[in-house]
Amino acid sequence: MRDSHEYHQALLTRISKFESSISESYTAVRKLEENYVVWSEYVRLLAEEDEVHTLSLLETIQHEVEKWQVEMRDDLTQFKKSLSVDVVEAALAPLLRNATEQHEE
Repeated sequence: MRDSHEYHQALLTRISKFESSISESYTAVRKLEENYVVWSEYVRLLAEEDEVHTLSLLETIQHEVEKWQVEMRDDLTQFKKSLSVDVVEAALAPLLRNATEQHEE
C-alpha cells in the first residue's frame, strides 16, 4: 500500500510540475506577444519616419533639379544670344572691312 501511495504522490508531483511548466510557458508566450506588439509598433513608426524623410529628400532633390533646369535654360538662351551676335559680326566683318578700305581711299 505504501508503494501505491508513494507512486500516487510522485504522480501528483509530476502533474504539478507539468502544470507549472505549462503555466510558465503560457506566461512566456504572453510576454513574447506583448513584446511583438511593442516591436511591431516601433518598426511601423520607424518605417513612417523613413518614408517621411525619404519624401522630404526627394522633394529637395526635385527642387534642385528644377533649379538646375532653369539655370541650364538660361545658360542656353545666353549662349544662343552670344552666338547670334558672333554670327552677325562675322557676317558683317567683310562688309565693314570693305567700307573701311573704301573710306580710306
